Amino acid sequence: MRSPLIMILALVAMTLAMSPPAMATDFTTPLLAFNGKPMVDEKGTPLDMTLGSVTEVALLSEVPSEQSLSVDEKIRNKVRRFALAQRIHDKKDVTLTPEELVLIKRLIGERYPAVVVGLAYQALQPGVGLGD
Repeated sequence: MRSPLIMILALVAMTLAMSPPAMATDFTTPLLAFNGKPMVDEKGTPLDMTLGSVTEVALLSEVPSEQSLSVDEKIRNKVRRFALAQRIHDKKDVTLTPEELVLIKRLIGERYPAVVVGLAYQALQPGVGLGD
């Protein structure tokens, strides 16, 4: 009979082997309206909106869901988000950890309206359904 540790390690190895490879994300990707043109503000002025600009604003903004955290936790989160914003700034080839991807998606979801959320999610994970 095999030890439980060996069985767990084998299961982890199989899971990792079956996981899709990490994809590089292009944060310079423009987020365009449904007509393929830049979105416009209420005055009709085109918005220069990229995956990076949306992500950076989301990362660097106050986060309503963190209001109940202690000051130390808030500072730790802000420093982590700041470092990630610096790492992605104007970069075309950034590989995100699963945790970073979840964080970015959550913060964009909290900060922006549905159209921006949908476009950003599609740019972050091309080929993945929006409900995934």
